[in-house]
Amino acid sequence: MLEPADYLNARLRGRKSRFLGPEKLRELSRLDSVEELRKQLTDTLYGPHLSRLGYLEKDTALLIERAVGETLREDLKAVRGFSPELSASPASFLFSRWDAWNMKAVARGLHSHESAERIQGSLVQAGWVEEAVWREIASSRTLREGAERALLLGVLSAGQLRESFGEDRRYRSEVASLEDSVDRRFYREALRGLEEKGEREEFWSPALLSLREEIDAKNLKTVLLALASGEPREKKLTIPGGAWTVKLPGEPSSSEKARQVLAQAVRKRYKAAGESLARVIEEENYLRAAALTAKISWRRQMRFISGNPLSSAILVGYLWTRAAEAVDLRLILWGVNFGMGRERIGEELIIAGGGG
Repeated sequence: MLEPADYLNARLRGRKSRFLGPEKLRELSRLDSVEELRKQLTDTLYGPHLSRLGYLEKDTALLIERAVGETLREDLKAVRGFSPELSASPASFLFSRWDAWNMKAVARGLHSHESAERIQGSLVQAGWVEEAVWREIASSRTLREGAERALLLGVLSAGQLRESFGEDRRYRSEVASLEDSVDRRFYREALRGLEEKGEREEFWSPALLSLREEIDAKNLKTVLLALASGEPREKKLTIPGGAWTVKLPGEPSSSEKARQVLAQAVRKRYKAAGESLARVIEEENYLRAAALTAKISWRRQMRFISGNPLSSAILVGYLWTRAAEAVDLRLILWGVNFGMGRERIGEELIIAGGGG
């Protein structure tokens, strides 16, 4: 059990007031310019970094993006300081999941030939890997070069490079194979650490449930993307360790029977939230369904913050909520900057959006 749990959770409950909350995020999503967004954020948790970075970054959109990233990193650094045990297994996985998230974001950015600055802006600075390391990897010219730099910097293993670029990789696409390898390593190591603790100690039980929820959502997204792309629905594409399994009928992957089975499964699994997801699946909009699955799962993770005050639930919920706020602010920022439209921005938000 993490010691002292009551002290840690009391500190976390005290920090909940620092969240912007759904209403404030909806208000921000209705703004007409990034300058208005900057002004609205000045009197919030993000204000100090907006002020400090304003002397270095003259582009308002990039200033806000950097301030959001710096605020997130500073907040979670403070949380890690509440207990030295947060740096050890199994608690460390709660932060290392964002290293996995960032490695996948860098891989997608390099694959799409995005600039290093744009890739950096998409990262969630909540893990253990330093920003300078991500900057070095993101500055690579190709995905392969980035993966090799990640190996040299200790972010990837030699085995992961073989799984991603070898002839026997799981996916036709190298970037998809790399993302899959990153996920498998993270979930394997996290499950090993949490199963040792979570099945014996009540304190870690919510963290183990959270991880299994995450694996379930990952596997559902894998099935949905396979339906969208025509990838074979082989067992090897899903990750072991979850609590829920969807068994679909055989090929063809776009069969009406597969849609019916999957829609029925998500209705049962996600209740009210699953109804909107099921409708999207029945419409054969599998890419949209995958995005909606991620949102539904993220919201389920955030609800842990109201769990047992003597367990890891509050820590789990706090970390997911803090990261969700950063992702939502970036969505609002770039949505406003590129004229996405108020309704579209609001619908896509994790914390305050529609659907799920």
